[in-house]
Amino acid sequence: MHWFYFALLAAVSESFKNVCSKHGLRAVSPQLAALAASATPIPLLLGILLLTDSFPSLGPQYVPALLLSGTLNVLALFQFMRALQASDMSLAIPYISFTPIFLLFTSPLFVAEATKTQDVVGILCIVAGAYLLQIQSTHQKWFTPFLAMISQPGPRRMLSVALIYSITSNLDKVGVQNSSPLFWSLSITSIMTIGFLLLLYLLPRPHISAPHTNILKILDRKSVV
Repeated sequence: MHWFYFALLAAVSESFKNVCSKHGLRAVSPQLAALAASATPIPLLLGILLLTDSFPSLGPQYVPALLLSGTLNVLALFQFMRALQASDMSLAIPYISFTPIFLLFTSPLFVAEATKTQDVVGILCIVAGAYLLQIQSTHQKWFTPFLAMISQPGPRRMLSVALIYSITSNLDKVGVQNSSPLFWSLSITSIMTIGFLLLLYLLPRPHISAPHTNILKILDRKSVV
């Protein structure tokens, strides 16, 4: 039953990260926000690993899973930040709930996990609940969330994130089975940090004026007058 508490902690932490990312995207580019989100846990994870001295023996599938999951997670988090930047959180975030739907198809392929009837029912309840919350929060019609996937870039990008997460979740399980949860978490965040450093170097960074810059411009105009 310990998994329930870890899952709850992960959900709370993820929501806090989303709020901080949305706030940060007002002043920085999506690749820089994604870099910060990836690099921030590294000192804590490394410190715990060194203190506990829990270096695992690595299995043969560790490196392939790390390279593939790291690459896809970089793409997913970059799309995630772009979706947050393009839309309100209340409009974009609920589409992550489609991840379990995609897992019904990806899990048998990657980790050979058979889907049970109660699993399907539970997943459909989660998606239906998120769908109803989306309708109630926006006071829209029943088909509005589906139309948003077509007409608005934020939901479209977040739906692509859900699809990628359905693949990386299986790769992460393979990585954990070939190392350990702590070592895999440190490995995947490190490889993602390297990936976003490359993106930050390769992609053009749009100029986003910070609030203090606007204040200085206003003060300069007043001083001239």
